[in-house]
Amino acid sequence: MDFFRGIEQFEINFEGEKGKIPVFYRSTYGMFGFFPAKSSKVKELLPARIKEKFKVPELIPGLTMCGIAGFMYKNSSLGPYNEVAITFPVKQKQKMKPNIFVLNLTDIIKGEFHVYVRHLPVTTKIAKEAGVIIYNYPKFIADIEFQNGSSFILAENKKEILSFKIRKDQRLKFKIKKKKFLFSTYQEKDEAIIKAEVLAEGENISLLPGGAEISFNKETQIGKELDDVLISKKAIMSMAIENLKSILYLPVKLW
Repeated sequence: MDFFRGIEQFEINFEGEKGKIPVFYRSTYGMFGFFPAKSSKVKELLPARIKEKFKVPELIPGLTMCGIAGFMYKNSSLGPYNEVAITFPVKQKQKMKPNIFVLNLTDIIKGEFHVYVRHLPVTTKIAKEAGVIIYNYPKFIADIEFQNGSSFILAENKKEILSFKIRKDQRLKFKIKKKKFLFSTYQEKDEAIIKAEVLAEGENISLLPGGAEISFNKETQIGKELDDVLISKKAIMSMAIENLKSILYLPVKLW
């Protein structure tokens, strides 16, 4: 069955550039790293409305994770472009037991992600405009270069912000032929909280304990934040997906 069958799209036009939403991503290469982070510092970066309704789940008291991912969208409803996502895990307070805020690594293995998107640079104007206007994602135009399917570099105005590398030859890795994923993002928009879901299906997936590391430029805003938030530049877990199909649905207002 066609992954996209039965879902209607409509055309959008941003300053003469056309695309369609909900956004179909028909062919994507993705890399993910999950890095240990200080819970207190992550909480400081959450918007006020998000903090009212959500908690930052933890691995152990004081320790959460920061997700850093790179996407090479080869075929999408907004055209081809690259993207880097920097995210923090969140969970609605009413769905968590009192005083038990556990970030379960099995959620990653199951393919369920609930996050606040902190930064989301992209390489094309239409991807930026659609993301900001419709979803209020923190997007900006940047240079994102993938190298040999194992690393990427994020830069702005020829100034490097960060680099990400995943060790594809690591021995301790789990190969998954096909798997479904659900990404739920929560952002502030017009003094409300909106939720957008991405339903995805990945093929040829490598799941690695550790396996990825980053470096960053502390002279940039993102680099300063990562230096403040992260406990280590080495990932707890990482993942590479050779072929990812996904649908970014329109957002809904929660509160």
